[in-house]
Amino acid sequence: MSQKETSFQLGGKEYTLKFTMRVPLFWEQATGKNYFASFGAGSKPSLTDILTLVWAAFKNGGSKLTLEELADKLTDKDLQELSVKVMQLASNNSSPQGEERPPLDKNPRN
Repeated sequence: MSQKETSFQLGGKEYTLKFTMRVPLFWEQATGKNYFASFGAGSKPSLTDILTLVWAAFKNGGSKLTLEELADKLTDKDLQELSVKVMQLASNNSSPQGEERPPLDKNPRN
């Protein structure tokens, strides 16, 4: 797998998560919001924003799951792990210096 993709096991099935510029496109189409404003420095994305971003990475990897189907399958722990993976993929897809914290991590932002 390239630096733009990874895999995740969910419900006994392995899925590919892929981050290219299609992910922000899918995310913006689903939310109607600006991706860079929602995930840029100092932003605080909502749970829906994070879940939709994870879904967009699944979709870009070839998954046919709808956002609602994915939400039904995920646990809190899954979403936390996935948000880290997706943000790592996002930073691999952008500048190499961009070491931002994932939007959903163990330490809430102040």
